[in-house]
Amino acid sequence: MAILCYHSVQSDWQSPLAIAPEAFAQQCRWLAKHRQVVDLADAVARMDGRARLPGALTVLTFDDGFGGLHEHAFPLLTHYHLPATVFLVAETLTARGRAVDWVQPLPSHPLTTLNRDQVLEMQAAGVRFGSHSFSHQDLTTLDEEACVADLKASRGLLEDLLQRAVPFLAYPGGRHDAKVRRAAQRAGFSHAFSLPVRRELASPFAVPRVDSPNIVPAETAGQRVETALRVRRFVPNFPTLWPHMLLMPRPDVALPFPFAEISTRYYFLARYGIYDIARTFSLAGKEVLFPAYFHGVELDALLTAGVRPRFYPVHRDLEVDVDEVARLIGPTTAAVYVIHYAGFPAPVKALAALCRERGIRLIEDAALALLSQVDDHPLGSFGDAGIFCLYKTIPTPSGGAVVLPSGWPASVAEPRPFPAIRAAVRASNLILLNLEMRGVTGSRELRQIGRRLRRRRSAESQHDALPGSTFDRSLIGLGVGPFARRIIRKQDYPAIIARRRHNYLRLAERLSSVLPPISADLPAGVCPLFYPFKTRHRERLLRAVRTRGAEIGEFWPDQHPTIPPGAFPEVDEIRKTALWLPCHQDLNDESIDWLAGVVLQAMSQIE
Repeated sequence: MAILCYHSVQSDWQSPLAIAPEAFAQQCRWLAKHRQVVDLADAVARMDGRARLPGALTVLTFDDGFGGLHEHAFPLLTHYHLPATVFLVAETLTARGRAVDWVQPLPSHPLTTLNRDQVLEMQAAGVRFGSHSFSHQDLTTLDEEACVADLKASRGLLEDLLQRAVPFLAYPGGRHDAKVRRAAQRAGFSHAFSLPVRRELASPFAVPRVDSPNIVPAETAGQRVETALRVRRFVPNFPTLWPHMLLMPRPDVALPFPFAEISTRYYFLARYGIYDIARTFSLAGKEVLFPAYFHGVELDALLTAGVRPRFYPVHRDLEVDVDEVARLIGPTTAAVYVIHYAGFPAPVKALAALCRERGIRLIEDAALALLSQVDDHPLGSFGDAGIFCLYKTIPTPSGGAVVLPSGWPASVAEPRPFPAIRAAVRASNLILLNLEMRGVTGSRELRQIGRRLRRRRSAESQHDALPGSTFDRSLIGLGVGPFARRIIRKQDYPAIIARRRHNYLRLAERLSSVLPPISADLPAGVCPLFYPFKTRHRERLLRAVRTRGAEIGEFWPDQHPTIPPGAFPEVDEIRKTALWLPCHQDLNDESIDWLAGVVLQAMSQIE
């Protein structure tokens, strides 16, 4: 089942949030003929415990309660006998009202919302209503009590007006987190609906919907809706596993850094190697200078090991000022942790010299910079420890690598092997990704079946869970499986570097006038992990591109709770605006051009 989410139906607002009445009429006609459209309450009643819905059904929802719904959508829904639910911003129905200021950019004319009389008229005709919060704030920015108060106020006002229960909530902007989901439940809602821009676990308080089918280009109304319900083309974010890579490699293959180093250890994920680095360097209870812009799990690994982080600034172009780092070094500082972002080098030579001068450790995080160099020296080789993520650059089922030039102490045990059967399951998924990328019939369906099976197994064992955003203590000391080392030896590394650079430059050529990369140049020696850029239309571009069937990545949008809000404004700006596009070695010119075209088309409708 697909739950479709529309916003406004009107012709005088050119926006991804608005669909022209004529186009909406075509879609209603097609839906009435080709789909069984059911009421949202009926759909919820058919959900299983994981918020999964039976197939072949469709639900229509509308967010925000814009005034154009009464004039344009309501007559069409009535004519075609299509049930629908409208999620209202409760404050717009108060005596003082609320101007529509939550959409960007605002149109030249004021946007109206449904008034009380229109809401009651539509309800009498069978349209259902739910809550879209009281004031359309980003609920993830509120503390839990403020969130509960907002949602309770919304639900109370709507129930007084409608004289019936209001059990359903649609999160403003589709945004939610664990705190918001708890608040929704505490406020008395039975279900809440999201608009996922990334894969997320469905639940009664995170029921996914498909956003804005109106922005998908197609020749017929039927194709428009069909395209909103399915992926038209698959361009994965990370490289896939080609079947020949599982064959035995030649014994004489020359391996690049860090694979040729005798002091390199392999972990299930790099975060568990970071934990062992902290143990090796006896960093528990000691201060480590840490960049303010980071993913989160790398810091969680250090916190689990007892490290005391102190943050240094990262500037808007992902730049680090060595002098700022130097000023923060104090008598209790034991190490500096530096991250190479997206394959581009931080000022690692200067930081290494600084650390040697002050007698402290340099921990070099090259998780996003495997195969990159500066001045013919590999990133990850300048410090006392180098950290690498494997599966983002080469198609291993999982895996991180850590190299310690001084060697590992006997007190830190070698990671135990990842179970072979589970490694085979992961490898099979990467092969199915490869087949789906190449358009092999049935591969997508097989991969979806495999994903469901892995989710069931993950309830029994974390070894089967896909890499996520948490540090799981039960996985400390877990290594890679038997396929990872074989796959490492089957790669053509010079070709990988050349293709990634070519793809990056091709994306830059097509996109830089609209979405320039964060780093203006591509220096010699850089093996770019992806094409990072910033846009003030971040959330809308995410949805628009993914609705068209393309993959697009989020560049660490979540703030870690250890950093006070507003402490690093430039980092806050990066988290709110940064996205990335894949440029890995599996993508040919046709794929890159298609991906760039999708992004340009989306931007033309947003701006």
